[in-house]
Amino acid sequence: MPAPRAQEDHWSTTSPLNREPNVHVVIVRGDYVDLIEQGLKTIESRLSIHRSIPFSRVRSGDLLLIKQHSGPYRLCVTVGEVWSFELLTRAGLRHLRETFGSRIAAGASYWRYKRRSRFATLVELVEPRAVSHGPVLGGLARSGWVTLGSITRAENARYLPPGACKNLRANPGRTLSRRASA
Repeated sequence: MPAPRAQEDHWSTTSPLNREPNVHVVIVRGDYVDLIEQGLKTIESRLSIHRSIPFSRVRSGDLLLIKQHSGPYRLCVTVGEVWSFELLTRAGLRHLRETFGSRIAAGASYWRYKRRSRFATLVELVEPRAVSHGPVLGGLARSGWVTLGSITRAENARYLPPGACKNLRANPGRTLSRRASA
């Protein structure tokens, strides 16, 4: 029987698209919203078995409206770095937990629940600001992540706190993708 191949990590930088930043609505459990507000949770993680939103949909420079699950809109944050991982193995998930776990601020039960995930999007949360309202989502919110579109659309801009659009450039940072091979 041949020896197992060593895990190879393949990183690639996704070229930023020349576009206006987008606004996304992210639904988060209340205790995590509190941690974001306090600056203790600085990375939002979305892990899944299948490739799903926000994988490849969120970019550095975008804005996130944070809505408390079954509650009000609470925060607006700027997206810093974005890391996308695909074809994850259990070792890859363990590496994510070791590398980003303290910034994700999730307990052991979260990691057990996500142990079969093959795709991950990690989003750095920068400059949380309070908001009091946001769009009515209706049935759009099933995934917990909804992309509203460009920040310059009037219907999106009205939900953002004063000064949220100031000094934004299209994709000021970089987006990293990692493809792991078996």
